[in-house]
Amino acid sequence: MGVKELSLRDLVTLSFLLATEIALARVVPVINTPIAKISFGFIPIVLVAVLYKPTVTMIFCGLADFIGAILFPIGPYYPVFTLTAIISGAILGFGFYKKELTFLRILSVVVIGTLICSVLLNTFWISILFKKVFWALLSTRSVAGLVKIAVKVVVIYALKNASVFDRIIKIKERTA
Repeated sequence: MGVKELSLRDLVTLSFLLATEIALARVVPVINTPIAKISFGFIPIVLVAVLYKPTVTMIFCGLADFIGAILFPIGPYYPVFTLTAIISGAILGFGFYKKELTFLRILSVVVIGTLICSVLLNTFWISILFKKVFWALLSTRSVAGLVKIAVKVVVIYALKNASVFDRIIKIKERTA
């Protein structure tokens, strides 16, 4: 199912997940500093990555970042963060869509996504935006990245073990 084949039900589901992602990431983050942010906003993104093709997940992540930045700005809007969100959506989409969510798959997709997007790319963008030395920021953001990896892997694996993804996929298939 590409973007053009989305049903009204899919659009409503995606809209609900988009609002949930923005609320979890921007309104109630667990840790929110200019250098690092840890939230549960990744849960709706993972649901989208499991349910829809990677292109849908990429667009979803781009929209979530853009709308979240406009509605709840942390600083000036910097479009390259949206590009990073789209890349993150691609990694999750290609890693999770129609794939068995084993612990090793979850760990590898989360590690790759976090290292590329959060630790490397976003650190680079922050160093440019705030005129800080990349290498100085990298050490702090690397520690935050390790915490993010641990939180994401534990939560995604717990959701998988609770059959949340299987139930949601069955509901989607029944209503399609």
